[in-house]
Amino acid sequence: MVGQVTQATTGAAAPVAVAGATVTVWWIPGIESAQPGDELPIEALATDRTAADGSYAIDIVPTPAMKSAAERNGGWLNFDVGVADTTSGKLATAGVPRRLTSTGWQDTAPQDQPALLARTTGERVPVATGPVDLALTPSSPDISPANAATAARGTAAARGTSAATLAEAPAPGSAYCSFIVDGRPQRWVNVVEFHNASKSEASWSYGRTADSNIERGIDYSGDGGWKVGVIRHISNQTSAKVFRSYPAGKAINHFASTKFEFVDGHYQPYGAGSSCRDTTIPVHTKVKNPVTWYGGVSANTGAGSEFIGCANAPQSNHRAGYGIGSGFTRDENKAAKIGAAVDLGPIKVGTQSGFSSNVSVKWTAKERRGIWLCGTYSAPPTAGVIHAQNRPMT
Repeated sequence: MVGQVTQATTGAAAPVAVAGATVTVWWIPGIESAQPGDELPIEALATDRTAADGSYAIDIVPTPAMKSAAERNGGWLNFDVGVADTTSGKLATAGVPRRLTSTGWQDTAPQDQPALLARTTGERVPVATGPVDLALTPSSPDISPANAATAARGTAAARGTSAATLAEAPAPGSAYCSFIVDGRPQRWVNVVEFHNASKSEASWSYGRTADSNIERGIDYSGDGGWKVGVIRHISNQTSAKVFRSYPAGKAINHFASTKFEFVDGHYQPYGAGSSCRDTTIPVHTKVKNPVTWYGGVSANTGAGSEFIGCANAPQSNHRAGYGIGSGFTRDENKAAKIGAAVDLGPIKVGTQSGFSSNVSVKWTAKERRGIWLCGTYSAPPTAGVIHAQNRPMT
């Protein structure tokens, strides 16, 4: 895993590289199947200090537990990576989905191909591709004085210190922590923004090898200060599918939704300390993690799902017409960030789904007048969101 840590300050023209900051990677084994009341270990994997240009490089060697967890999630594993910088007094956390294949870790992969997992115990898999950049800003969470002592520990002289080295002794200012599961609720998540003109029949479907990146909620203070951040990759391997169809005669503008299970929990300290040992997470941090696709069909007409149509620019530059008896089906691999995806109480998080066997959409014009389909910045075959409108009389 490689990336860069930067800091943005008020009044500065551009973010600057952060040198000497501590970057740590960890994961929580068993979270996908955890039940309320379960206490899970937090497994530190490796840590590094950023170089003069803010860069870091961390090797993650897959363990049998990682391989087993990846197999249950379409080959994907969800890590956390965090940075703590004593100079700025700030910390940041990001979610890092990686797919384990026979050739190593991948940050992206064809969504219609099954994962080819490396199964050899002790096999050395190369560093994950794709940078994981971490940005510190004035609004980033603060490091307390005790937490700053933890951050200053770093990795001595070696880059990519192993978890075994990390485990030798707790850092000053840190506490042993476990992840406590507080609940396992089901929540509706928007998987596609769907629009249909009244002169057409239409449908959408989601599932089969359904893959989605879903953001989680995180509350560093543990007192209700929820923020959106950190993505998790959720895969469905059950060949299940949900769908909804719409007859001609009524225009539709909404988010198409389906249910996911979440694990709500918190980082519980045992002993004194303001941060959890071998992480950059403050003690008592609360999270709401998506873990499993559950199914079901719903429509969400919340803000952002309104009619846009294809008559005006820039959509009018990217539209195609379809007359009676003709239509359009989209099942190619193209991801789009869908807003207002799931309500976590005081916040809403987004999702990123891919067209393919994950999300497919279809329109069939039912009258000679026909319909327009368009994207905002590209044509329907490549657009992340497809808009629909009745064609005017000519």
